[in-house]
Amino acid sequence: VSFVLPPLKEFVHSCIDVIKIAVPAALGNAVNPLGVAVVTAIIAAFGNDAVAAFGPATRIEAMVSIPMFALSAAIGPMAGQNWGAGHKDRVMESLKQSFAFCVLWSLAMAAILYFTHQLISPLFVDDVDVQEKISRYLVLVPISLSGYGITIIAAGAFNAVGRPLTGLSSYLLRTLAFYIPLSWLASLMFDDVDSVFIAISIANTLAAVGVAAFTFWRFKCLEPE
Repeated sequence: VSFVLPPLKEFVHSCIDVIKIAVPAALGNAVNPLGVAVVTAIIAAFGNDAVAAFGPATRIEAMVSIPMFALSAAIGPMAGQNWGAGHKDRVMESLKQSFAFCVLWSLAMAAILYFTHQLISPLFVDDVDVQEKISRYLVLVPISLSGYGITIIAAGAFNAVGRPLTGLSSYLLRTLAFYIPLSWLASLMFDDVDSVFIAISIANTLAAVGVAAFTFWRFKCLEPE
């Protein structure tokens, strides 16, 4: 540890290096809340009950996604250290195992929520109609949560190897190519909020496949410096 202040030029250079990673990473973290806000506006067309149900449902979704959030944080040091050491194969294997965990975790949570949704929804609201909509969301969407998990893990890995814009593109692929467009189309084509829930599930599934394929392809093209 050195307590000597670095030259101003060196300090500025270091700040620029940090900003190059930090700004795209911050934007990536903002993409999902933005997507949820847009989809909330879309769901508002189905009435107050639909919006009242969507809020608690997404909170429950976030809670069961905690292990995937943890993996997205853990993949950074794992990918960064091995990439710096020239072990691309270890980074690829870490991603494969992380993605597989996301799929298995989503299936497990979907099974649990399928059998417990009627017990969970009354904990949040008293209105029976809102409870029913929360229950339908918990039946239709969690099976596809691996799409979000794979997205945030891929972004974390790209950030760790110095490719933050590629990490940002993973968020944009899920949210702008699938999540928002499919939700909007479902709201136009069907007069039922369940159609939007199904669209969200399809969007997450497509994102899981698309982001995973993109991630493995991109890492195969990259080489540690």
